[in-house]
Amino acid sequence: MRHSGWYPDRVLRLYERARYRYNDNLVHESLDSLGAEVIPLTGDLLHLTCRDFAGFQQKQLAYAAAWALERHQKGKKTSMAGIFSHTLGAFLKTLLLRGGVLDGKQGWLLAMVNAQYTFTKYTELWALSHGYSEKESS
Repeated sequence: MRHSGWYPDRVLRLYERARYRYNDNLVHESLDSLGAEVIPLTGDLLHLTCRDFAGFQQKQLAYAAAWALERHQKGKKTSMAGIFSHTLGAFLKTLLLRGGVLDGKQGWLLAMVNAQYTFTKYTELWALSHGYSEKESS
């Protein structure tokens, strides 16, 4: 896929471990590289993190739960309207704004997967803020 927002995925890979460290985000942690000179490497690096779609979905569920817990601990909340609007927004952003429609069937599927992930994140946040989740008490 060349569109949909997943390509190119620019990630810092080579750095001096003594000078830089990762931030404390539970989801999508990144290197704190403020002030560093970033030189892009040529070519593509395949970063295959899951063996199959089921493994990918399990990872997405874990990320969604961690994202929701992190937001909940910061006092964030959502509503049913928020769940709906963020889910629809994720679908449209992937499909239209990021050009997923140009990736054909794969772009449509990715738009649906991104919407599902967003739905799960915000539903989990809603559940935490309404006392329906056991994750906070464990």
